[in-house]
Amino acid sequence: MSVNLSPWKYNLLGITKPIIIPGRFQAGATEAIYAGEILEFTGNSNADFHALDSDFAMDGHIAVATQQIQSGDLTGFYPIIVPTPYDVFEYPLASAAAVTYGAPLYYSSAQAVTTSGSYILGYAIGTGHYPDLQGSKALVGAGAPDAGTTVKSTAYVQMVFAQNVSYYERLTRGIGAGYNRVSIGDAGGFTGMVFDASGTSIQFYIDGTLTASIESTGAYTNEVS
Repeated sequence: MSVNLSPWKYNLLGITKPIIIPGRFQAGATEAIYAGEILEFTGNSNADFHALDSDFAMDGHIAVATQQIQSGDLTGFYPIIVPTPYDVFEYPLASAAAVTYGAPLYYSSAQAVTTSGSYILGYAIGTGHYPDLQGSKALVGAGAPDAGTTVKSTAYVQMVFAQNVSYYERLTRGIGAGYNRVSIGDAGGFTGMVFDASGTSIQFYIDGTLTASIESTGAYTNEVS
């Protein structure tokens, strides 16, 4: 059962609070939201946020709820956290594990993550379950304690969200379904060059419209003819 969480813990650059912006939600009677839930921007054809509910290519969709939305609350805008690559969050693990620093994490629920899946949601960054740092046995001698190398199992993990999945990418015009974008202009819609996820073509957009593509074979396609 979901509960209200406060998952934002700190920022690696020392920034004292996360980026909070308005995010649109459906009425609480349609879908209740708990504070701290991981959100995806896919409700109502990418018009609303709702609780993350599957392991999918989350490019530019992920945010975090900061407020509970209950039955009786209205459709409209509520505050959300937009994760940056430096914001550290803490979530339960679906199954306790000895998660190593930098290990990829995946969807388990809107309030938990797991260590295996198809699409990377973020990366483990906490080291509170690591052994103590070793001292210098060479200097101290036989009395120096041995902290060992065992990383303990933990039920919670501190993590950063992968940069490509965060709604932050959408705000900074870097989003795409598996794409890496290089902006070469600023029209009403995205204007730029897109490398597809399989690496087999380069696609060119002007004002949000796919206009041409070049395949790895060198073949050119006019996409608007």
